[in-house]
Amino acid sequence: MLRYADIRHGLPRLARGDGVRGILTWFSSDDLPDADAYLAWLAKAFALGKRVTVFGSLGVADDRDGRPLPPARINALLAHLGVRAEDRTITLTYPYRVARADPHLYNYERRLGGPLPSFKQTRVYGADARSYLRVERANDPGDYADLVVIGPAGAYVAPGYGYYSPARVAAGKWYLNPFAFFRLAFATAGLPKPDTTTLSGRRIYYSHIYGDGWRNGSEIKRYRKRHALASEVILEEAIRPFPDLPVSVAPIAADLDPAWSGSAETRRIARALFALPQVEAASHTYSHPFTWKFFEHYTPAKERPLLADYPELRKRLDRGLPVWGIPASKFARRGDKQRVIHGYSADLPRAYARKPFSLDREIQGSIDYLNTLTPPGKRVRLLQWSGDTSPFEAALAAAEAAGVRNMNGGDSRFDKDFPSHAWVAPLGRRVGRYWQVYSSNSNENTYTEEWSKRYFGFKFLPATLEATESPVRLKPINIYYHIYSGAKVASLKALLGNLAYARRQEIAPIAASRYAAIVNGFFRARIVPLGPRRWRIEDRDGLQTLRFDDASAETVDLARSTGVIGWRGYQGSLYVALDAAVRAPVVALRQGAPDAAAGRPYLIDARWRVYGLQTRADGMRFETRGFGRGRMNWRVTPGSDYRLQIEEPHGGRRRITARADRHGVLSVDLGADGITPLTVDLRAGAPAE
Repeated sequence: MLRYADIRHGLPRLARGDGVRGILTWFSSDDLPDADAYLAWLAKAFALGKRVTVFGSLGVADDRDGRPLPPARINALLAHLGVRAEDRTITLTYPYRVARADPHLYNYERRLGGPLPSFKQTRVYGADARSYLRVERANDPGDYADLVVIGPAGAYVAPGYGYYSPARVAAGKWYLNPFAFFRLAFATAGLPKPDTTTLSGRRIYYSHIYGDGWRNGSEIKRYRKRHALASEVILEEAIRPFPDLPVSVAPIAADLDPAWSGSAETRRIARALFALPQVEAASHTYSHPFTWKFFEHYTPAKERPLLADYPELRKRLDRGLPVWGIPASKFARRGDKQRVIHGYSADLPRAYARKPFSLDREIQGSIDYLNTLTPPGKRVRLLQWSGDTSPFEAALAAAEAAGVRNMNGGDSRFDKDFPSHAWVAPLGRRVGRYWQVYSSNSNENTYTEEWSKRYFGFKFLPATLEATESPVRLKPINIYYHIYSGAKVASLKALLGNLAYARRQEIAPIAASRYAAIVNGFFRARIVPLGPRRWRIEDRDGLQTLRFDDASAETVDLARSTGVIGWRGYQGSLYVALDAAVRAPVVALRQGAPDAAAGRPYLIDARWRVYGLQTRADGMRFETRGFGRGRMNWRVTPGSDYRLQIEEPHGGRRRITARADRHGVLSVDLGADGITPLTVDLRAGAPAE
């Protein structure tokens, strides 16, 4: 978890036991203003046992009086990283070639070739450091430089040798394998990682929709004839036929509220959507801010000069009607052309301005209004940020006070147009005391150049989904789009293709708010070491998976663990499923393949969530719920028979039987309705005759 520090506002405080494992510096020049203070701070970091990675320029070259720093001062610090810098910079690099590049760490997304970037001659210093990239002068192996070095207290990467940055920003690529490099640099191999991609051993699936375009008419022929709205098309084509794929639908309240721009038809569609069991109710705010910064220190006077530019207010003024209680005659007519998209101007700070901005109305007010359209027992659970998706701290605080999760921002892409892991966004960003949760993937807007062309572009989403699944699972499957995808044939076809793709995958479908809870768990979780290969997980919110990388030779030690549902080895990592009913589970590992006998049945994978596990000598009992068919696989004694009793919420009971295969895999299908929780009692033994 990164904690960014703007050193223009002072160097961060460091102390033993402050939770800081290491420091990453990534400067593009050596012109920090106070070299003495900075070098002293780095020296303190090393003294406190913090691992330091210098990626690119060191950051300083001259002292506060403008004199070059003595090489001895620089080398005193670099020595911690196992590096020594010679007083020599190679700018004419054509005689030099790559002498050695570690194949597991280097030439990851792009091979280093052609004229080499200029470099300062640095060399491995000390027996505990290792060079992962060495260049040398042709025919003179004694003239060399070590440009990627990992030492006992961190790492050094010479400027220009970690990441390739061409003039076209989106074309950048990693020379280094960032996963392998940072694992070594910060010594995290073997540590448990809270995982936000996997649930019950399967890749998470979730979907969420922005309400933009709710009132748009559809251009699709069979809907255009009856003047259907894009929101109805999405209801009938992309949601109702997919009861197995949950989706969070977030209208803009102003599109529904008749006091703003709503109608009986827009509200009817919202009610129909919210009534579907696979639909989670969410809010996309009331007036749809585009530029959140504009409203951080808002006054009505700040927005008043813009009111005549709002298309909805322009109509009122043209009819001589007042706006905000101000007579129409007080507004000057402006001839500026506005970019009007979906009925509102994208050049204004928000979509609708029927009333002065109110943060309480945007968050709590939109939630309260949308809750009037939900069926009994269903309430808004998620706030999806609008516009530039960059809310200020008070907005995040308002979402938390309203009791909802928050999401949006990020826009991850990893495809031929964005061909690098560098375009895969983090889990979120810190805003004051709060965390904003980013969406896992980008929406159709980035594939259609802001909905201006290539309306089929969203069909390329699977390229990102596959690139973030292998060789490293980085993200869940997330289908994130706008209501206006129901306006055009090409966009709807692309969306339906993505939903069909998701159906073909092995997934664990969940509501978007649950994914937000999982990410919040990542940010909050505390991992407490309890001894050799044993940890307790505390304060994890909705997070239910722990991952161990490079763990193909390890398995869970159930005798020393509590609150573990099961585990699964995948792509060299071990994914451990935790029991949501156990507040502080303990996970211990031991040597052995992930499929090694455990002494009791354990979950391999499931489409549904499994929790509240109670084991007995002859079987177990657990709670489960989810979307689609309740298929799951358990590890049991090979060839053994089991009887399952499924208890439904309203007292109904069903019984099924199952037999494990010769590998000890017990495959079970609990049926197609797990949206309400089921209780399963599983007992060993053949069914009675």
